Amino acid sequence: MRIAPATALLAALLGSAATPAAALPAYAQTATVVLDKVHVDISPKIENGRLVIEVGDDTTSPRRFLDPATVVMVANPQSKKSVPADPAYNFLGSAGSPFWLLPMVQDANVLWPGWSTERIPTGTLTGQLSWTITDVTGPGDLWVWLSGDFGGVGEMWFNSKDGLPDTHAMADRSHVHGNWAFSAEGVYRVTFEMKGTLAGGGQVSDTETIAFAVGDVDTSTVVPGKGTTSTSPSPTATPSASVSPTASPTPTPETSPSASPTPTSTPSPTSSPTPSTTSASTTSPTDPPLASGGRELAKTGDGLVVPLLLGGLLLACAGVILIVRVRARRQAL
Repeated sequence: MRIAPATALLAALLGSAATPAAALPAYAQTATVVLDKVHVDISPKIENGRLVIEVGDDTTSPRRFLDPATVVMVANPQSKKSVPADPAYNFLGSAGSPFWLLPMVQDANVLWPGWSTERIPTGTLTGQLSWTITDVTGPGDLWVWLSGDFGGVGEMWFNSKDGLPDTHAMADRSHVHGNWAFSAEGVYRVTFEMKGTLAGGGQVSDTETIAFAVGDVDTSTVVPGKGTTSTSPSPTATPSASVSPTASPTPTPETSPSASPTPTSTPSPTSSPTPSTTSASTTSPTDPPLASGGRELAKTGDGLVVPLLLGGLLLACAGVILIVRVRARRQAL
């Protein structure tokens, strides 16, 4: 009869020791948006007297507008074509050689990119908005052209092969699609500038860089925008709140691990081999804990707390049971 309280005490103590520690904070979710097999537009607007370039995306309804620095546009393997024998296409290379095309006419199997000034009300600007591609980096060349009235090559808007910058005027309240062609597989970064003059006076402009993943490319490894990495600590790589003594669920003297987690503060957030985890604007879809980069969350010292608690509790319970048995024997005598 006297052993029952000891058993209950043991169960209670073990139950409290088995209570899970507070969960560590998860990695922040990425803001990178990979665009493939959908209608999108490069879409400028005037906001608070400033020109702002965004990417209109029909993945959602109603349409959402994205920061170009968070976007990766995809020319997937199905966009691969062969240069026609027609001499009009000689700028793409020799007949039969491969290139990757996002066409002017919608194809449900690939991305359908265009450009639109429909969000700028008539009369906001004096004259037309100019669109200039200032730089293209990547394994090959980029061309953007409009098809002719009866097919073929019509008006060439941009051609990185013959030198940049290239500038073209964007008609007021227009929505246009063209042919986007890339000469090789890989990651391209296209930097462009738009300029205009406000009707009330003053020039406005904006410059953005959009990343394109062309051909057989793992889009999860592509950093959007300029592809630069941040030099400041990433909040996902330094979860300092998890090592704060005030956040510990068992702030007992023997378990205060204020010194144990310090190794996690020394790694530089830029040391990861996965560049997308330290992007200047966002992280990559490969950022969840223990992704291909192999990084772990910061440790809080809870791994030592539970074994120490269990050891102490088991010793205490053994002592209780021993006392109960000694008393039982004395009464039996």
